[in-house]
Amino acid sequence: MIFFLLLFLLISCNDSDDPQEKITKLRTIGVKVSPLVNYLNSGEQTFLEVHLAIPLDANISVTTTMDDGPILNLNRIPIGIEDVEIDQNSFQYEDFNSLRHAWFEAAIDIPNEKITNQLGEAFEGAQLQYAFEVSDGTHNETIVGNFLLAADSTKKNLDFTNLSITKSIPTTGKTLSGSEHSLSMVSNNPNTEDLKYGWFTSQGRMSNRRSSKPIWIIDQAGD
Repeated sequence: MIFFLLLFLLISCNDSDDPQEKITKLRTIGVKVSPLVNYLNSGEQTFLEVHLAIPLDANISVTTTMDDGPILNLNRIPIGIEDVEIDQNSFQYEDFNSLRHAWFEAAIDIPNEKITNQLGEAFEGAQLQYAFEVSDGTHNETIVGNFLLAADSTKKNLDFTNLSITKSIPTTGKTLSGSEHSLSMVSNNPNTEDLKYGWFTSQGRMSNRRSSKPIWIIDQAGD
């Protein structure tokens, strides 16, 4: 399993570039999955917390889009629409100088009967795939992700522990001087999986945006 750490700076400054890490329209920031690993017939749901960036005056609408179907391979067992429940009371928004941070929650019922009927005792583990279609009224984005489902017999070999993160970034409302600002994210990762970093910003650009210690570059400093 690979953990994706996605951080974004929400500080407004003037910049005319439009690099990959600069958010100018509807963008998916990341999805938090809990628990990290679910188990067949555990009786537990898998919970998602989906984070996006949208224009200041926009709101989001969300639908599930994954079609249910037969299990063709263990790399993608589709989660049907009927197994995904979007919490309509969970939608929240946080406004910043030049964009809006939006997020919502959803719960997934594990299709235990379908997996048991089609795979039987041969099942040891698989990636379950979900999908959402998100719109801000102007742009649409499809979010597709996976999470790990395992047989209970493999539990002793899948002892995942949540990692902790310490980050150093400029805070909202802080007055900046100079055009280059060092950022850092230090993780205490008790697991053996590799970590992938992704930094996003509302203005400016990142040097080494996939690094744990990128440089945030802006043309004009300010609030």
